[in-house]
Amino acid sequence: MDIPERVFPIGRLDKDTTGLIILTNDGRLSNYLMHPRYEHEKEYVVHVYGTIDDIALDRMARGVRILNDTVLTRPAKIRRINS
Repeated sequence: MDIPERVFPIGRLDKDTTGLIILTNDGRLSNYLMHPRYEHEKEYVVHVYGTIDDIALDRMARGVRILNDTVLTRPAKIRRINS
């Protein structure tokens, strides 16, 4: 990109994902959009191989243990789009 000033991304995309990356030079905006205390909702559409039953979806909605089972993610709204 040919931009005269330094910009940096807000957020990131993992390998094999698609989505929007916002580039900015505004640190306050970046902090406001990224910091958990502002509780901005994020939406993901996930495609999986195989099936996930309703019990597993319910467990994921209540939170998922990460970081060697030391941290529980916040509860999430989960909606099955199709089978």
